[in-house]
Amino acid sequence: MTACISGVAHTYMAAEALEKLGKKSGHKVTVETQGALGSENQLSEEQIAAADVAVIISDINIEAAERFDNTRVVRCTISHFLRHSQEVMTVIDKIRKAPRGSEIIL
Repeated sequence: MTACISGVAHTYMAAEALEKLGKKSGHKVTVETQGALGSENQLSEEQIAAADVAVIISDINIEAAERFDNTRVVRCTISHFLRHSQEVMTVIDKIRKAPRGSEIIL
């Protein structure tokens, strides 16, 4: 999940970077964006329930955030993710062993 204040460039830059880095690390990645065009590629309840980890890269409050309450969640700002993407990937791998409902904020 990615979202930024203006909902344009940074939302999609973060989504593309997350997809590339996730696939390079061997993870199956599906990214929902909340941008100027609204929600795109919205994740279903089934996709969220099946996810090992939800990664929320956002500079704003996301819509329907409660959908992720029973999922392991890593949250960070877009600038943090773009500058420290490898750190974020390390945290994603670490939280996969935590109980559902766990959250790490970077």
